[in-house]
Amino acid sequence: MEAERMNVTMHIIISKPNEEIEVREVEGQNDIYSIMGNDAIMLEMIPELDIYALANENQYEEADYKVESKQFGDLTNKYSLNGTSVILTLDAAGNYAELNDEQIEAVRQLQEVRGGNLNS
Repeated sequence: MEAERMNVTMHIIISKPNEEIEVREVEGQNDIYSIMGNDAIMLEMIPELDIYALANENQYEEADYKVESKQFGDLTNKYSLNGTSVILTLDAAGNYAELNDEQIEAVRQLQEVRGGNLNS
């Protein structure tokens, strides 16, 4: 049963420098590891919406800039990304989980406010 769970299809966001975010469907955690490698660090991006980013060492810096959204409230972002990152959420057990439409839209909105990208 556990192995089955690892291969669940879910939507994540790929964020690259100076590019629009890409919503991608992946087949569970193995696909995410193949994008990011096993040593990626989990960063809390938008705490209000349980949105996290996986980024490699030296590819992020603390930012903590505040963005208020009429639709989503506080989109305060804790980090600035400067490499390829995976944006995702976690389930109650702490496993990678699928972003819902609201979370994806919030990341898009944050990207717009930042001038077109999440990565510096």
